[in-house]
Amino acid sequence: MKKKILVLLALVLCFSLLASCNSSGGTSNSPSASPSASPSAEPSSPPPSSAAPETSAPPPSSAAPETSAPPPASPAPSASTSSPAPAPSNFKWNGKKEVWSVLPTTQAEGLVTINDSMGAEMQALGWTYAKKDAEGNPGNQVTFIETAIDSGTVGAIMCAAMAVDLLKDVVQKALDAGIIVVYLGAYPTDYQINGCVYTSYALTGYYAIEMIEAWAKQNNPPKDSKGVPVALDVYDDILDGQYRSNAFRDRTAESDILYVYNTNVTYGDNAMNKGYAWAENMMTANPDLRIFVCYEPECMNGVVSFLNDYCDSKGIDKKEFCVVNCYQDDSTFAEYDKAKADPSSTVYKGYVTYGDSLEATGQALATIIKGATDGSWPFNQIYWDSIHSFPTNFDFVGEWKMGDPNPGEKYQY
Repeated sequence: MKKKILVLLALVLCFSLLASCNSSGGTSNSPSASPSASPSAEPSSPPPSSAAPETSAPPPSSAAPETSAPPPASPAPSASTSSPAPAPSNFKWNGKKEVWSVLPTTQAEGLVTINDSMGAEMQALGWTYAKKDAEGNPGNQVTFIETAIDSGTVGAIMCAAMAVDLLKDVVQKALDAGIIVVYLGAYPTDYQINGCVYTSYALTGYYAIEMIEAWAKQNNPPKDSKGVPVALDVYDDILDGQYRSNAFRDRTAESDILYVYNTNVTYGDNAMNKGYAWAENMMTANPDLRIFVCYEPECMNGVVSFLNDYCDSKGIDKKEFCVVNCYQDDSTFAEYDKAKADPSSTVYKGYVTYGDSLEATGQALATIIKGATDGSWPFNQIYWDSIHSFPTNFDFVGEWKMGDPNPGEKYQY
């Protein structure tokens, strides 16, 4: 399970930007939807003894230095449906009713579910639907699109782009051939496509900090001369990571009660053990620290695992801690349910995620394709996922849908 879903996370939502593309994003589901769509984290358990705390912990008497600021990035398009669309294009659909999903891998269950939902919508309209597996190679996506152009039978391509820049020339050839091009989880900033489904990562980060601030105001955790200390798990190596991490850092700095005590990076291999060691270092450095914000679920699992054990060993009520994360997986749901049932059973306090369901995301892709056939979908218009916040036993509302004002936009730099 873990390996399959990590493929989805790394190759669909993030790989495009690890390959130096412009942006990436993704789609997930609400608690009632299938957990297989989410990036996976193993159930919380202490790491082996070899996963010792990192040697460098921040000094107890002062805040640890923050990570260096991310390099400037091109701002993302507006998340409002009232935003003007780009200048009209001379694109004309070629009339061919065959759609290809050019995927990084067909081994990721959630990704396939999204695309099969799109395919079902198109098949109901008489289209032929085919999935193409790039086997983790961005160059294979270029080859598939070239093959689609040469076939003379393809009228639409849905690409979960691994390397947006690499696709620029071949996508233009596809458009020139009258082939509709739609992206999932990425959008180009210097060339056009017919449209894409994308997520406001900055808004997930914004709501995560709004959530911990609401919790802090309702639960009065320990504070020092600077305010209530907060430890942030950030990731700046992809553009979306910068957006979410900017929101983590900046919204905390804007708070009237919170301040950034420490930033750390756990994303990638061994994130759970890194999260465990990070939490251990933080509690050694500052026993009054109570709030941790995790970039994604794997870090959360490590942090929660250590802090639950820490509370048991120190006789501290776990409801005194607040751990939240962005995105979710099956273990997130398990901690969430546990916390809702008994706030003293876990340090976990909630999460922020995006998307209504995997099937709905596929249907949104189909809407773009259908709209490109008759001109009803504005060329290059983005379909933005909804954002949802799930606090446990405290009051907070953080919900957003396409067309609403986006308070996270200012962190997209």
